[in-house]
Amino acid sequence: MRICYIAHLGDLSGANRSLVDLVCAVRNLGVDVFVITPKKGELSRKLDELKIENLCIYSGSWLGDLKKEKKFKKLAKIVINLFAEYRFYSFFKNNKFNFDLIHYNSFIYGVGAKSLLKLNIPYVWHIREFPEETFGLTFYNRKKTYELVSKAEKIMAISGAIYNHFSLQFDKKKIKLIYNGLKVNNNKTVLKRKSSNDKISCLLVGAIAEDKGQYEAVRAISFLVNSGEVANIVLHIVGNIIDVQYFSEIKKYIEDNQLDEYVIFHGYHTDVSTFRELCSIALICSKMEAFGRVTVEAMLARELVIGSNTGGTIEIINDMETGLIYHQGDYISLANRIKYAILNKNEMDEIVERAFERAEKSFSIERTAREVIEQYEMIRRKE
Repeated sequence: MRICYIAHLGDLSGANRSLVDLVCAVRNLGVDVFVITPKKGELSRKLDELKIENLCIYSGSWLGDLKKEKKFKKLAKIVINLFAEYRFYSFFKNNKFNFDLIHYNSFIYGVGAKSLLKLNIPYVWHIREFPEETFGLTFYNRKKTYELVSKAEKIMAISGAIYNHFSLQFDKKKIKLIYNGLKVNNNKTVLKRKSSNDKISCLLVGAIAEDKGQYEAVRAISFLVNSGEVANIVLHIVGNIIDVQYFSEIKKYIEDNQLDEYVIFHGYHTDVSTFRELCSIALICSKMEAFGRVTVEAMLARELVIGSNTGGTIEIINDMETGLIYHQGDYISLANRIKYAILNKNEMDEIVERAFERAEKSFSIERTAREVIEQYEMIRRKE
């Protein structure tokens, strides 16, 4: 079986790291793989490093922030995608690679799908996000987008939250819930380094934007510090700045409340393992995680996860069993959960071990790959 995967971005953010993990896992199970990227960058370099065949067809997503995006940029993207569509058509019409199936990695990108319909080549779609609901983005042509996705042979949802949302908009018979998987380190011993001055270190990983809740986390830290509840704490925030205005608001709040020594921004890092070794608590403050790759990564790194009571987070974390849950939007609720974790270390150690075992058992990329291949085979049998 030979599958062509189509990436939506050129970086190594969460969805593309999931793509790389999946492609490697299905390859290990005997599937021939090929990847098309929309830009040269971190992803294509990683694919080359892994000796995975890939091709770049320069193109862009089919949505944007219409409130901030200039009309010229939108028009330019549409024109670029028209040329890219022609390249996709020529590439797939030739089909010298004899692909059995095309696999789209994200709901925010669909260049080439029209060509696949014309050429009668089957495709599947992975939905990994709520682009309109949480990212504040808008499809340039929503009707056409949904029409193309609806004609996929199978739509794969990475969480129950995604499944429930999109089963109202697409044929429920086509949608299959397949939880996202991660590569599990065979070394079960995870070393933890103490931070300087014995500070309690918390970590929040994610692009800096309102839907990820960094401001909420900072306000929780401020509450703990300025109320005298917890003084020896530091919050490490790792992620690239998506919303400059939001970031400026957070920085002003930090300055106004004298939190410079308690909140540290580290920018974007492809590998956050060093930070996970340093931090004992991971915060998931998103308004609506589609799944929660960073949640599972934290569990596998033996960090205590404190997450919001929304989206995919509550499918992964059971309160007081595999993590702690707080009320999203309520920074005092978050602060109280952090305080509880600090005061009940032995109980938290037990929760961390149960979380590690759950992540290892339920969210391995091997399990995901087997379920995905099963869907490929069902589609092939229908032909």
